[in-house]
Parts: sequence; structure tokens; C-alpha cells
Amino acid sequence: MTEHIKNVSIVGAGLIGTQVALLTAGCGYQVTMIDRVQEVLDKCKESVHRRAEQYYTDFANNHAQGEYPNSPVIALIRETKAKDGNYDKFVQRIHYTTSMADGLKNADLAIESVYERLNVKQDIMEQMETYAPKHCVLASNTSSLKPSDICAKLKNKGNFGGLHFYNPIEQKRFLEVGAIETTSPETLKILLEYAKQAGKTYAICGNAHGFLSNRMMIPVRSEALYMYDNGLAKPEDIDLGIKIGYEIKYGPFEYMDKIGLDTVKDILDGWYNLYKDEVFIRPPSKKLAELVAAGKLGEKTGEGFYKWKDGKIVTEKRN
Repeated sequence: MTEHIKNVSIVGAGLIGTQVALLTAGCGYQVTMIDRVQEVLDKCKESVHRRAEQYYTDFANNHAQGEYPNSPVIALIRETKAKDGNYDKFVQRIHYTTSMADGLKNADLAIESVYERLNVKQDIMEQMETYAPKHCVLASNTSSLKPSDICAKLKNKGNFGGLHFYNPIEQKRFLEVGAIETTSPETLKILLEYAKQAGKTYAICGNAHGFLSNRMMIPVRSEALYMYDNGLAKPEDIDLGIKIGYEIKYGPFEYMDKIGLDTVKDILDGWYNLYKDEVFIRPPSKKLAELVAAGKLGEKTGEGFYKWKDGKIVTEKRN
């Protein structure tokens, strides 16, 4: 456990928020998950138990070292299981509430992981500042928005910074730490303490929408959608060109399916509306909008640009 952090609150109990909670509990911190919808919290709790079992099974089958590099979660689950024969002490580090006031009252670090919509993140940040102790560091897990826009309504912008995680969090060693002009040296120090405790290789980025990698990759996804919309190529052909031609693990369509197409649409629409004069971005994709409207959101619903089963694309492989 680090010098400055004992209690961490996470606002938003969706897919990414749940993974952040597991990682944070694995660091030895007490974690409070906050979401205004009780049903979402119930699903989060169920997912925490299911993932804890999965992580231990992977470790027992000797997959952990390769699939979960430098994972504090794996180490703590293994230790807890060895001592007690169950995961109770691990999962009991994570608490759940629908109350922002209760969930933030003891926080040393609070991380928002909500929709990629600027007005939503600004509102959440204001609430976090209202209910958290004055010393609490406020971090955004934005993947696309400009950090200075997110913290624009905060009274003390020195407490604000960025922590951008990559999905799936336990398999991705990289963490982007956002330190903008108003971020205090003490806040940056605490964010870096967290990154190190989490076993991540980190990079520091200034006030850039999309931070480092998404700033480069979001335009790629936008152009891929443009090509598909205009009948220039199919998703599987575009993905093969990127994966094989550039030796990248995921093509843009496969990765968008893994992120969730509703989230992708929010990100790309937001970039177009807010930043089209600053960065390359195509107008919103019609085919993406059709899939989202039909509830075909990618891996999490079983169908998006591809059909999915058990975390894998259901399609014939090409030689």
C-alpha cells in the first residue's frame, strides 16, 4: 500500500469500472464502487466474484504469468486463497453504494469511469469534489476528451489528473497518467504512486484529448468506419490489413467490438462535435449508428461488426 492512498472510490460500475475495482483491490486498497443504479452495482458485484474465480483458475493453470503480467490482483487472490481457502478477504475489500456522499467521504483517490460525454463527466467531477475530502485526488478515466474540459467546473483544479486504463485492464501493462497545466506536483506524485502499485508501465501526457495512443488510434477507427460506410472494404478485410500488414494484435473493428460500440459511438461523436477543427475525424458513421440502435454492441452482446462467442469471433479464418 502506498504512503498517500488507503481508500479509493470509483464512480461508474460498468465494465471498465469493475476492472479498475479489481485492480485497485489487488493493490491492497479499500475500494468503494459508486453507481446510482442498484442493478448495475449488483452486476458489478457478481462480475467481481466471477473474475476473481477466473483469475485464480488462470493462475492455477499457469496462464497468469503470460496473460496477466505484473498483476497485483493475481498475487493477492493467490495469497488469500492459500491462507483461507476462499476469496472472501479479497472481494470484501470492495464495497458498493448508490450514494455519492457515503461513497466518497473517506476517499484519498477517486476515479470516474462514466460515459464519454463531456457534460456527464463534468457533472460527476463536481459531485466528486463536493463530497470527497479536500485532500482527495480526483482522476478521470477519459479515453477521448480533453482533461481541461472535464475539470473546467472544479474549484480546485490542482487535485485533478488523469488515469486512462486499457481494456482488458488485467492483461494490459500500460497506464496513461494525465498531468495538465493545473495538476499540482503532489497530485501527480500520488497518481504515479498508484500506477507503480498497480504494476503498470506508465506514460505521462499533458492536456491532449485521447492522451497518447487514442489520440493516434481514434482517427484510424474513424477512417476505417468511413471506408466501410462507403463500400470500400468490409470490416474483416480492413482488420486483416492492419493486423497482418502492421503486426498489430487487433484490427480497428475487432477492437471497437471489444470496447463496446455504444462507447465507441459516444467517443467518435464527441470528438467530431468538440474537436473536429483540431484533429482528423470523419462525420459520424451511419453503419455504427445502425448497430448501436439495434442493440448490437459488440462482444458484450454477442454481435457487433462480428459475431462473438466466449470472447472469440465466430468466423472462418483465412490463410
